[in-house]
Amino acid sequence: MKKLSLYAFLVLISYVFSSYSLADTNDKFELFYFEDFSNKKFSYVLPHKHNTSVKAKKIENGYLKVTLKPKMYGASSDKKNNKERAEYGKKIFFSKKFKIDKKFIMSFDARVDKNFKADKRTMIAQIRAENKMPGSPAAAVYLYDGGVMKCVNFRGKDKPSTYFTQNHTKIKSVTNNRVDVLDGEWHKFEIIMKLGEKNGYCKVSVDNEIIFEINDYDNIHGTKKMLARIGIYRDALPYEQTVYFDNLYIGIEN
Repeated sequence: MKKLSLYAFLVLISYVFSSYSLADTNDKFELFYFEDFSNKKFSYVLPHKHNTSVKAKKIENGYLKVTLKPKMYGASSDKKNNKERAEYGKKIFFSKKFKIDKKFIMSFDARVDKNFKADKRTMIAQIRAENKMPGSPAAAVYLYDGGVMKCVNFRGKDKPSTYFTQNHTKIKSVTNNRVDVLDGEWHKFEIIMKLGEKNGYCKVSVDNEIIFEINDYDNIHGTKKMLARIGIYRDALPYEQTVYFDNLYIGIEN
């Protein structure tokens, strides 16, 4: 059994490396973290004060099912600000191996049921500074307007958002309606970043189609310590939303 387990592990690692070698840029990323939700004991950093995340999550059939209901207030300010959230974080460590001048990747698979709707801003993933700086995340994925991705230019400012350049880009407008992330099928989302105040880099893609790419800009917002998050964070809605996640991956440039 031990030999079989080791073999299965090696096969998984081989699959991960081969799946996340990006042919379009020839960048190859070393595995830092991978979660396929085959184990119901999914561990995460709670990125907000109130644990709505434990109420919203269910692991079934090898994926994470997140159902956000009205009045799920994760942060103390959510009720006042008319927000709702349930998110799951993973730290992106900066060690001797993971140097600041290296690119890193966060990717995951996600799908929604065909009757999914998002009449207001609905975020399903973000890369954000650990220290809860006000304002926008460095990069994010949304499901409103048929799907939106962004990489934010902080323009040398640590105070919110009128100073920031959001770079919101609609998925359908770039792919000429070829990619419909609300069609009920699984889609692969990728965010590749390198941190820098003047030489930052960010590329976001869906199903290997590049949605947005930016070089030589400011993507450091208060700290170099970053938290990758999946889940749902939205402007309050009177109905529940469910999003399914799988194959959460964080990698470091070789």
